[in-house]
Amino acid sequence: MRRVHERLREALRVTRETLDGNVGTPDVIVNNAAYIAGGVKAEDETPEQIAMTLQVNLVSPIRLVQAFQP
Repeated sequence: MRRVHERLREALRVTRETLDGNVGTPDVIVNNAAYIAGGVKAEDETPEQIAMTLQVNLVSPIRLVQAFQP
């Protein structure tokens, strides 16, 4: 999961730098990412699948907004 956090941090940095350098700070941020483990009932999800679901659906949108705070 640490690699996921590192990749997210880097992706957010590059995104912010690209936007700041080309169009400025956004007024609105729309998050359209979602994840659900496929082919398995919720009660049968592994800890890794649960962690990925929480990362994409809960943590990443919060980090996205944080990255664009003044």
